Amino acid sequence: MEATGALVGGVRAPAGLYACSSGGALALEAAAKLGDRVEKLAVYEIPYDSTDAGIRAYHEYRTSLTQLLAE
Repeated sequence: MEATGALVGGVRAPAGLYACSSGGALALEAAAKLGDRVEKLAVYEIPYDSTDAGIRAYHEYRTSLTQLLAE
């Protein structure tokens, strides 16, 4: 994330970001943090699932991961 901020900070005009798959998720986060320094954003096949089942699976995963890391 810091590298994206450094690259975008090095250009004079607002930047455009393009990424696919998990890189698209990182590009969305970078654009949110960099604000008006990102003028355009194009992403493809981001691994997000905003259905109820997807949200439930994510929370189950995080709970399980937290428990495993605590052991």
